[in-house]
Amino acid sequence: MTQPIDIVAVLTIKAGHEAEIFESAVRCTAASRKEEGCLLYKPYRSQETSPQLIFVERWKDKAAIAFHESTEHFKAFIASMDGKLTKAPEILLLDELG
Repeated sequence: MTQPIDIVAVLTIKAGHEAEIFESAVRCTAASRKEEGCLLYKPYRSQETSPQLIFVERWKDKAAIAFHESTEHFKAFIASMDGKLTKAPEILLLDELG
């Protein structure tokens, strides 16, 4: 059996765009959680660095991630961020150690 893949995605939002991005993230989250390969999908707002949006995700396998990235709700979320981030998202693919 394949080990699930965890992802942490950190998005730093330009000031003034927080509400719009957070709303878009909530819409994407609701649809993403319904995907067959989605084991966990949670958006967070950073208490330390503002404005940051952090996703914590767990996927069944790489195929589930590829499917997620092909969905209309994910594409709409990506499009909603166009020009509204201060830098490229930091995406960390993680393997659990124990």
